[in-house]
Amino acid sequence: MILRYYIRKHLHHPFQFTATITVFALSTSLLASYSSIIGSLKTSIARQVSRFGANLIVTPLKKNLTEEDAMYIKDIFWRHNIAGITPLVKMPVIARLNQKNVRLMLAFVWFDKAFTNTLGEKVITGVTQTIPSIELTDTSIFPQSGIYLPADIYRPGLQEVSFATPYGNRRLPVKGFYRGGGVLEDHVLAPWDVLKNFFPDSLTQELEILVNAITVPEDDFARKDPSTMTRREYEKWYCTPYVTSIAKQIKEKLPHAGVKILNENIRKREEVFRWMYRNYIGIVVFIFMATILAFTGVNTLTIDQRRREIALWKALGATSRDIFILTTTESLITAAIAAIFAIPLMAGIICSLRNLLKGDDITLEWTTTILALGLAAITISVLWTILPWRSIRNTETYHFIRRE
Repeated sequence: MILRYYIRKHLHHPFQFTATITVFALSTSLLASYSSIIGSLKTSIARQVSRFGANLIVTPLKKNLTEEDAMYIKDIFWRHNIAGITPLVKMPVIARLNQKNVRLMLAFVWFDKAFTNTLGEKVITGVTQTIPSIELTDTSIFPQSGIYLPADIYRPGLQEVSFATPYGNRRLPVKGFYRGGGVLEDHVLAPWDVLKNFFPDSLTQELEILVNAITVPEDDFARKDPSTMTRREYEKWYCTPYVTSIAKQIKEKLPHAGVKILNENIRKREEVFRWMYRNYIGIVVFIFMATILAFTGVNTLTIDQRRREIALWKALGATSRDIFILTTTESLITAAIAAIFAIPLMAGIICSLRNLLKGDDITLEWTTTILALGLAAITISVLWTILPWRSIRNTETYHFIRRE
């Protein structure tokens, strides 16, 4: 009965119904997506930090880098915070796999490299120390050096792969496969001696160095421009293992190179997350206030109509309790309809944030979203009932009956 009454009522007033649904959908989608985005950002940041490992990359600037330059990085002040380093040379190739040509990127890296730095300290490093998430699985029973394929393209029994490279065709033995490559995900990993044995020395002109530095989270002080710091501030910044201060020390050790922060995107996400978390209550209150103002505007159009309806219901013997249940049920039905329209709006908000932060892993946390959407819809629907209720409940029946 209530549903039939609801449909007939709103068919006669399509503009008011559309305005109500629009306000409902916008407010609930904003509230729900805001809560979901906070949870998604927190998960994304944690996943990215553990996945990347390497957070700095040293690139050639004034002259080409060498394998020895990678060793010099272990001489800096924060050398004990350098968990892993590896030179890196990339080369696009076409691999022949499963009777198909597949475009891949061949990455030459250190696997287990042992050396002594200028301070006499012994160092063992390689790609597994630089990107701790990498899990190498050996499948070859032979001790020879070979390549590691991504797990999704590896097939059991594969012993070698033919590659078409800019330097001609090469057949390289397969040592095994890997999972969790971080910044080298989907690359074919090849040990450094494969580069030396199968390819010309000129390829090392494109050498870069991956660095995994253990750092502390950056605060407002770390983001200050070092050139504007006092001497005391600069010493504090330099002697704190911020990613920026370690990058500065590497730059001092290798003045002919440039240093880039790989997880700059993660830092941007952390800033957005902190701002959203810090202002969570304020944003929620603001959305509620905007919703209340919007509903006040909508209800101003319907207040006289609502009084007439209640007058007729009272004339038919309905109590205030019956009328309150009716109006609340109406609001909940409206909230349910608006929630359906709110889902694509939330998807649009998430898509916009994903493009802004360049993060494909920022998604709707469905559990959080459904809970937040339901809570927001119920809260707003109750407000929609209570706000005009004070002025409606005192409606005099005879006044409207006489007018009719």
